[in-house]
Amino acid sequence: MKSWAGVWACSLPRKSRAFTLTELMIGLAIISILLAIAVPTYQRQMIKSHREHAKAALVSVAAQIAALRTRSANANLPNAIDPQTLLTHPLPRYQLQLSPNPIGNAVIYWLTAVPSDPVQQGDGGLTLSDNGRGCWHQSTDTPTDYQCAAGEKAW
Repeated sequence: MKSWAGVWACSLPRKSRAFTLTELMIGLAIISILLAIAVPTYQRQMIKSHREHAKAALVSVAAQIAALRTRSANANLPNAIDPQTLLTHPLPRYQLQLSPNPIGNAVIYWLTAVPSDPVQQGDGGLTLSDNGRGCWHQSTDTPTDYQCAAGEKAW
């Protein structure tokens, strides 16, 4: 006597366990569309994340310079400071610069973050003055003024 499993196995047609070429092409097309949307979005978010990291570094360096100026009687102290040495964590995608007295007596100094990584270049530079005014200069990677021009974002 045959078992039921044997009867069912013999009476049912065998199905192919492979994908057809059409199914593979449709799957590949769906994956390609998802990647075409996801990759540029991810890259934009990474660029934005690095810019926000640079902003935080500028604020941190400005606070450390303010503390050094408070402890020192020398008003020109920022002239001799390399802002890169004041960072607690390295900032690999930006180069920090310190500019003393750029516009007469409007500010004592201002900090600039210039993109140094090819991925970040073209995103614009950042500035922060000693009075706490920050600007994202979207039009240029190397800003020459701490003030925001028309269309640039203050932070």
